Amino acid sequence: MDSTLTFNAIVLGDFGVGKTSLLNKYNSYMTLSPVPNLKEVILQDKSVNVKFRDTGSLEMLGTLPSPYYKNAQAVVFVYDITKFESFENLEKWRKRMESHLGSEELGKIYGVVVGTKVDLVQNREVDDAYARFWASKYGYPHFEVSSGDKLSVEMALNKVEQLFVEDQLRREKLQKESEELKRSLSASPRRSRRTLTSFLSYFDFCGCTFAYR
Repeated sequence: MDSTLTFNAIVLGDFGVGKTSLLNKYNSYMTLSPVPNLKEVILQDKSVNVKFRDTGSLEMLGTLPSPYYKNAQAVVFVYDITKFESFENLEKWRKRMESHLGSEELGKIYGVVVGTKVDLVQNREVDDAYARFWASKYGYPHFEVSSGDKLSVEMALNKVEQLFVEDQLRREKLQKESEELKRSLSASPRRSRRTLTSFLSYFDFCGCTFAYR
């Protein structure tokens, strides 16, 4: 098994939507302060240290300091299906994150949207299809969960971890291919550099770097 990966995620949403309860069910303990929750998982033969950062009650202040957004590789947007306003405010939370990171960096971050308190479906104010539509605009998977149902919680949070690991595997594959091409070009100096140019155009798609000497 390869070395352990570290995966940082932040959890955003209005006060009272169930963010801490969500992490409590996932991590088996509650965080009452903005300290990362740490859990080690195994995904596709990769050991991953997952750190979910809960905001505690700081969202009551209306904003969060920049350090909460820095170094995040994923975001979990949480709303309460029985409170439409909490869903509407997801757009505000996303814009706040964008203001700290910039649109380009935000576009590189994995995300999921989680509607909580599905066990209170009789009080639903947020239509599932409407929430899915909003999430799909940004390429985010959408889940509805109950904090009392560990399986539904794990499915939601494991999804963002899965996206991270799949991207890491893709990057490793491209890196390996680039190294093989570099060795091949070094062994055959007469090979057309157009082969290298074509490969670099494809390799640049993942945002990686490649140096040829």
